[in-house]
Amino acid sequence: LIVPEKDWEERFGFSSVMFDQEEGFYKMWYGAWSSGEDKKHYVCYATSADGITWKKPITTPWNAGEHHNKVFGGTKEFNCAGVFKDPNDPDGEKRYKMVYSDYPDGTSKTASSSAAYSPDGIHWVPYEGNPLIPFSDSHCCPFWDARRGRYVCYLRYGPPNTRMISMTESEDFVSWSPKITLFRREAMDEPWSTVLYQMEVMPYGNHYIGSHDGNFYALGPG
Repeated sequence: LIVPEKDWEERFGFSSVMFDQEEGFYKMWYGAWSSGEDKKHYVCYATSADGITWKKPITTPWNAGEHHNKVFGGTKEFNCAGVFKDPNDPDGEKRYKMVYSDYPDGTSKTASSSAAYSPDGIHWVPYEGNPLIPFSDSHCCPFWDARRGRYVCYLRYGPPNTRMISMTESEDFVSWSPKITLFRREAMDEPWSTVLYQMEVMPYGNHYIGSHDGNFYALGPG
């Protein structure tokens, strides 16, 4: 559906996809790594009318010199962004929200999660008080949970670096609760070397559905 065409698309990473009911088309924010020795990670933007044929619209002004669909990132320390549209925030400048992995000192010792905001999903501003959540180096999955009446984010457990699936909650997208561990490796996982890398979750009816490395889970009503 999406193929690498540019220097900054040497390798693709984690993505977020949604159907925008207001605007009537699908939107995708996909991770891409640049080529060359100084690899950098970006979030790029794509759109589709049917979820199958995707376009990569130019998101920069025509007089900006370089024309591209990169909307956020551009450092080696940035990674693993999760994006969603928030219809509940009265501040239109924060209509779109992102949680991403970051390394404030450039090393894995300070791996943490940070937030960014956008009025349109294209022009992003990092939160000035970053980082917000201790440790994560895999895909972050934030969304507004109407049943709980708060934001939730599914992400990696830590510190230290442990491949377990955790969840944290927030009423304002700034102050986050201590992580709750949902999935951890058990003895039955050992023969298959199972690792719990990340989980994408969405509410569906009275349940939550989670996808992890090609496996799907019904997380139940809680």
